[in-house]
Amino acid sequence: VWHLIGQVYQKLAQPALAKNFFRRVAVIDTHTMDHGIFGRNLYQLGCAYQELNRQDSAVYFLEAAKGHSLKVNDQKLWVQSQLALAQSAFSNQNSQQALGLAEAAFQKADEERLAELKFHSLSLLTRFYAEMKDHQRAFLAASQAVEFERQWGSSYDWQMIYQALGMTYLYQSQTD
Repeated sequence: VWHLIGQVYQKLAQPALAKNFFRRVAVIDTHTMDHGIFGRNLYQLGCAYQELNRQDSAVYFLEAAKGHSLKVNDQKLWVQSQLALAQSAFSNQNSQQALGLAEAAFQKADEERLAELKFHSLSLLTRFYAEMKDHQRAFLAASQAVEFERQWGSSYDWQMIYQALGMTYLYQSQTD
């Protein structure tokens, strides 16, 4: 129940309240050893701290979730944690680390089972490159996302992809 309440608060954009409930659940999980949910709670706790812009705490819990995902062989949790860590690294002005984390997530995500996360990693890479003003790499990542959509058919958020493509064309003086 506390986990669900935490998710509700997270959806309501109240990460401070969400964090409190995810912390309670994580403490309970350490005593019950429910391995299936423990990693997910660590991940969501890290995301709550990330939304509060407390990157050190976010990284701590996201690393713990990633480590737990290796213990229970949960590829989805590993990729989610890796992408959240990439966002924290980018927020901390560590763009090279962020790129490495996002690229590793892209490589590890299975296209059939984790198509949404694979697309999310391409979206993050596009955003990172675009914000770093590396228009050529942003264009390549966006192009990969377009090819990915053609192959797998998706209804993902295309805002960052289109923005990166537009910025790249503008940079190349192709205003049409």
